[in-house]
Amino acid sequence: MTRRNTLALASDAAPTALRIRVRGVVQGVGFRPFVHRLALELGLAGSVANDGEGVDIVIGGTCAQRFLERLKSTPPPLARIETVSVEPWDGRLPGPGFTIRQTQEGTASGALIPADIAPCAACLAEFCDPRNRRFGYVFTSCTDCGPRYTITRALPFDRERTAMAAFPMCEACDAEYRDPTSRRFHSQTNCCASCGPRLSHSVADVAAVLAQGGIVALKGLGGFHLACDATDATAVAQLRARKRRDAKPLAVMARDAAQARRLATIRDAEMAFLESRERPILIAPSRPGNGVAPDVSAGLSTLGVMLPSTLLQQAVVDALCGRPMVMTSGNLSGEPVITDNAEAVEALGRIADLVVTHDRMIEARADDSVIRILNGAPARIRRARGIAPAAIRLGSGGPDVLAFGGHLKVAACLATGRDAFLSP
Repeated sequence: MTRRNTLALASDAAPTALRIRVRGVVQGVGFRPFVHRLALELGLAGSVANDGEGVDIVIGGTCAQRFLERLKSTPPPLARIETVSVEPWDGRLPGPGFTIRQTQEGTASGALIPADIAPCAACLAEFCDPRNRRFGYVFTSCTDCGPRYTITRALPFDRERTAMAAFPMCEACDAEYRDPTSRRFHSQTNCCASCGPRLSHSVADVAAVLAQGGIVALKGLGGFHLACDATDATAVAQLRARKRRDAKPLAVMARDAAQARRLATIRDAEMAFLESRERPILIAPSRPGNGVAPDVSAGLSTLGVMLPSTLLQQAVVDALCGRPMVMTSGNLSGEPVITDNAEAVEALGRIADLVVTHDRMIEARADDSVIRILNGAPARIRRARGIAPAAIRLGSGGPDVLAFGGHLKVAACLATGRDAFLSP
């Protein structure tokens, strides 16, 4: 929800200079490039920058009113505007033209970290195109998709404060980063095979181990997964025995929506959640004869189904020629999901036949989110990757409160103002 602006603006017939501050999920979602394009389209001079509170905009020109209206009505799809404050600008406009200023440091009390986002259709198309320079590169992303929360060290959200700081952009990626017409204009996760993160093993290596009935520990966005062929009863039994997970059901990753429907009974409304940018695990009635090893569900009539949330996962399920994969948390029984490469090699190496790492650090741990549709509405059984740290909007404000969950499934919650922030 956007707070109504109370400033009476001059008509577009007269030049107006304004300072606009936008708060909410407005960093790491392509908000500055959006502001830049909108300002140029309307012929406005000025600048935009991230800071510790959100996004700071200074504009001047005869279309200031239209700029403000469109800023609030058509923001980038991943943005969530909480408040927009406007005041007259008495300073000198940094014209001519409109620029993206260097990020301003400050207390990050008003800036919110966006959640991790599944690959967008454009990046997936590049990944699958043999003529594209990012063909087969599993860390491909843009301003509309990719890691956010799990790579963030500090706010404001800029490359130097994320795990991507270790990967200076090559000339080609830097040119995209500086090109206002590119969807990677000021994309903080921008990279390619020449300058970005690299896998310790190839997708072909992973697929070969899985196809032979082996177990693979695979580094994801917020931690490691343990994977095996979901149709191989022996592989599933080995995974349970090595992980010491005797009874809990295991989640299954489908290649696409069509395969997900063959695994479980999924209605259209439920499929919308499964295919959403959050990519949660959806608990749905298991279809008889779906080919999944019986031990995957541990005797339950339901099955946890998910779609790939990264291009690496997509590449692996594609390489398995349509066989679904078990994808369960990469941890020892009763311990947190592992995020560190060395710890994964040591601990998960006792479970997996192959441990696949990459050289981008995981800054914040996040397991897979889990939902179930009850009475037509999603019940979020686990708020984690893709959802956390998005705030829950409260009906009214109150005192700042810090609360903790039960001793088995700990989830901290910080309520401040009208927002409640649940940890993964």
